[in-house]
Amino acid sequence: MRTLADGLTTYQRGFQAAIASARSDMTRAVADFQVATARSQASFDRAAREAAAREAELARCTERCEDLARAHARAVVHRDECRRHRDRHKQALAKVERAAEDLLATIQAVEGAAGQTIPRGRKHIQEYATILDQYLQRSAS
Repeated sequence: MRTLADGLTTYQRGFQAAIASARSDMTRAVADFQVATARSQASFDRAAREAAAREAELARCTERCEDLARAHARAVVHRDECRRHRDRHKQALAKVERAAEDLLATIQAVEGAAGQTIPRGRKHIQEYATILDQYLQRSAS
């Protein structure tokens, strides 16, 4: 019976380690998505400033402005690409954050169930071991 009780203890430790690892992985994934979203926001901000600067240069230009017009057009295209990229990152981050919340709720439910089941199992094994010991002592007498 002691082996069963020890097995439950080993299971509980392994279970707790798996839960901690899942939490850590989830936190790391959310953080990675947050970093990627922040980078895409920074890229968009730089592209927007560049497009605004090219627009200002073009507005000041009075003759032979074709090169400035092309530079402005490229800057606008780049800014728009950066905006789409940033928006995709924001959408992905929102999905990851929702999934992380759902996973955390599931982890907490599983922890709660295991937190009740494992001690009950250990108690049941101990009670069974006591009964078995008493039976063996009576039959040895």
